[in-house]
Amino acid sequence: YVLLDAVLSMIPLLIVVTISYFWFLQILKDDFRNQMKWEIENSKQSVEFFVDQKLSGLRFLTSAYSYEQLSDQETLAGIFSKFKQECGGLVDLGIITPDGIQRSYVGPYNLKGKDYTNQDWFHEVIVRSVYVSDVFMGYRKLPHFAIAVKKENPGKDTFWILRATIDMETLKKYPYSMNLRENDDAFIITYDGTLQTPSRSHGNVLEKYKLPFSLHAQATTIQDIIKPDGSPAIFGYAFIDDSPWILVTIINSNPYLKIPKIFKNELFIITVLSIIFGIAVTFAL
Repeated sequence: YVLLDAVLSMIPLLIVVTISYFWFLQILKDDFRNQMKWEIENSKQSVEFFVDQKLSGLRFLTSAYSYEQLSDQETLAGIFSKFKQECGGLVDLGIITPDGIQRSYVGPYNLKGKDYTNQDWFHEVIVRSVYVSDVFMGYRKLPHFAIAVKKENPGKDTFWILRATIDMETLKKYPYSMNLRENDDAFIITYDGTLQTPSRSHGNVLEKYKLPFSLHAQATTIQDIIKPDGSPAIFGYAFIDDSPWILVTIINSNPYLKIPKIFKNELFIITVLSIIFGIAVTFAL
């Protein structure tokens, strides 16, 4: 009976220890999720600020200068030089007329006179007046994206387009700047899963990434997933406003599932000492 009483007296202790263990596990899980959410939102806002800065600059140029001024090669070159110094990240700048022809161009490629009527971004900016494209190859055969603004000619039923392009290397620095471990991954995709920046383990730019589930929530979302190989991972994503992009982060290390060793040791020592003390007290009585 004495031994039975000692065992029964340990039940409340075991319950407390078990509750403490899972309580601490939940604290670690919530803390990591909050940190991960902060990382995603910080990178998302950085991309949004970058894009908005370029759009604001293009809008200003279409308001401050006429089509005739920007069509002058020397004038456009001077404006581009100043614009690039202030905003950064730009590769080139061009003026496109309603027939899709680039009438004036400043940049490292020979793109003056190119016809863009067969490219998606051209038709999108005509409809929307402002457009940020996804990453594509285009005439230069290098991954880049375009930011374009349509300007209506007052009193005339016509328009022109001011377009700037930015290479993929500039875009990829945002997911790459996240504080991730070596086995983790962060990249940008389009709504259909096309990679816009390279992924450590899911392919290169313009390859397709197979989403683990449909992405609908506009708010930053973090969810546990099981990868095709059966291993667990944490999947986080956020839609980047005013763009065709989604920022994706995949944590393969599952850090919140790892209770620190020191905490486990402390729990074990406390439990053993409590049992010994309980048995000693029971026998003493």
